[in-house]
Amino acid sequence: MTGIKDSKTIKSGNRNYYVPNRAQTVIYNGLKIEMQKKFSLSIKSRDEIIKSLISYLTQGDYLNYSIQKLNLSIIRTDIKKFFPSVNKHILYQKLNNSNILSNNSINILKEFMFTNKIEGIPLGLQFSNHLAEFYLEDFDKDIKLMFQPVMYYRYVDDIVIINYDDTKDKKERAKFENENKELLSTIFSKYGLQVNQAKTKISYLNHNNLKTDLDYDYLGYKFFTKDGKLCISMSDDKYRKILNKVKREFYKFKKNKGSKKAFWILYYKLINTLYGITSFNNEGKKFKFGIGYNYRYINDTYVLDKLIKEVKKLIFSCKLDSHKTSTLLNIINYDHSSLEILRKRFNYLKLTSNQKKLIKKRLNANNISLGQDFSKKLFYLIYN
Repeated sequence: MTGIKDSKTIKSGNRNYYVPNRAQTVIYNGLKIEMQKKFSLSIKSRDEIIKSLISYLTQGDYLNYSIQKLNLSIIRTDIKKFFPSVNKHILYQKLNNSNILSNNSINILKEFMFTNKIEGIPLGLQFSNHLAEFYLEDFDKDIKLMFQPVMYYRYVDDIVIINYDDTKDKKERAKFENENKELLSTIFSKYGLQVNQAKTKISYLNHNNLKTDLDYDYLGYKFFTKDGKLCISMSDDKYRKILNKVKREFYKFKKNKGSKKAFWILYYKLINTLYGITSFNNEGKKFKFGIGYNYRYINDTYVLDKLIKEVKKLIFSCKLDSHKTSTLLNIINYDHSSLEILRKRFNYLKLTSNQKKLIKKRLNANNISLGQDFSKKLFYLIYN
């Protein structure tokens, strides 16, 4: 079997992701399952964390989103270049001392731990996240011990620490911030990690003399308070990424001179970006994506209104005939509020035979069969 260090890699931004072959996938899946059983780690999903965070801040008021009358400090930070910066010596010692993985599994892991070709934990492998969680097990304990937070959330390398805010003036607050940033650096350093200073921010919710409204980003969402209510939107960074992605698709469409096939590819890409989509991933497992699922907890319309306005501009810039224009506009159509877009769904796994035939006709995809792998082949056609 080809070793991890000899696997293919793909570059995304500044990160290298390893792409296992079929034989490796089977072995690494087995290793992941062993880790799940033996590490006894409780890994919360992004949705679970966001829902828990909203529930705490509003005391479960999902109707009015009334904010608690508490004075809180919210430390938002993340681990700089987490996976490559994991100290492999510390990780190997922890694995050895725990003595819970089989010798065969340890031998697989040794392959990347004892080579300079791979920094830290390799990204993209089936067991990568579980190994990272195991590494941060004691890190989480130290954060909880030293900060004594009322709530603590970590999703991979993104961290939020919530505590009561007892500061009475700006001088006290400045001292509080310096002490907490120093404490973060101390804990991070213990595990060979660095605080991402560019993404570290301390915000406050204060109802007393230092009256402050909440305002911070976490896991792609923006949380802020207005008139005593918790408002949830999309972070500015995620908004820009999604808008740029949509703009690229319109550019490709225009580059293809607006052919019939290019039009329908644009149509399905818009749906896949804006709706809540259900399909198969590369491993043949059901997964959900799109704004409708990834940002289902948004309750503020500002960013969605802005996004829809930009998409409309892009549609009209194509100068299509009235039928094609209305077909694209229908994707972003709503009756009362742009939040309705978040509830729109498209399930590629429940398409009828007639729906599949229609998609094949639109995309001129006669070589795609109507079987169980229809959506997988369809996505390959649309995105390649």
